[in-house]
Amino acid sequence: MPEQTTTSEVTAIPAPPEKRTPARMTNQDMQAMIEILPPEEREQHVREWFKLERERQTFENDQRLARVLALSGEFNDLRDKTPEQAFAAMVAKFVFGRSIGLEPGDAARYVYFTNGRPSVENDVVASKLAEAGYAWDTDWQWEEITHKNKPWKKCTGVTLWLKKWSQEKRAYVPVLDRQGNPVSESFTEADADHATIWEKGKQITLSEKFNYKSFPRDMYFWRAISRIRKYHVPHVLRGSVVRAEVMDVTPQEAAQMAAQDSPETPETPPPVARTVRDIVMNQESFLPPEEKKDDAPRT
Repeated sequence: MPEQTTTSEVTAIPAPPEKRTPARMTNQDMQAMIEILPPEEREQHVREWFKLERERQTFENDQRLARVLALSGEFNDLRDKTPEQAFAAMVAKFVFGRSIGLEPGDAARYVYFTNGRPSVENDVVASKLAEAGYAWDTDWQWEEITHKNKPWKKCTGVTLWLKKWSQEKRAYVPVLDRQGNPVSESFTEADADHATIWEKGKQITLSEKFNYKSFPRDMYFWRAISRIRKYHVPHVLRGSVVRAEVMDVTPQEAAQMAAQDSPETPETPPPVARTVRDIVMNQESFLPPEEKKDDAPRT
């Protein structure tokens, strides 16, 4: 008769090993690895290791700073995101800002992701053009009108004449086209009248926006600066656009309305993720439940 194995005799299945974070390479470990390498390859490998170590430290510093800035609640473009999305967006700002020569603090302030595209504020575009050795002469267009029974000069456009710094002449010289004519870019009231954008779910002309009605001179100038960079100096701030321009060009609200009208919209909407603004306003903790217990006051 075969022997019956009791429950107590059954071998227990060992628990899976705990996940451990791999230890960082110490200076002694790196020195030992360097001595193993052939002498002719040591310098190249040391440079690569130092580069990787510098990138790792930079990424860790970015994460720490991004957490502080994202949780501050002072950045309007991150308030409607979840904490995880806010952290990731802030790190993405740092990475993109570093690629165009901005410090993390400047990137947090001047870099935005608008309608899925990286964009920068107008000040950054003008300063980067100046750093690249470009400048411009400005010609304003005015119209004499009467406002509240008083004469007033209304700005109707601007023309920027591009020039570049010459090391030989130690002065700015005009940029010329193939025919030898000075290069210029303009933006006028007529351009704003013919450009159609989306705002509050409907199409309007660019000149109907409140900022073009209130500050036409500023808006025409920055549009002309954007054209200078786009058409004549594309290597400056490659891959980015002016934030105000991308907000006008991409009909975000139209895309949202189309998504709402789509028949493929699920009947039960997904749960709304809690945003940084919700947590801050409710004075809740960002820590997970298990960390909250550890941080509770002990009696």
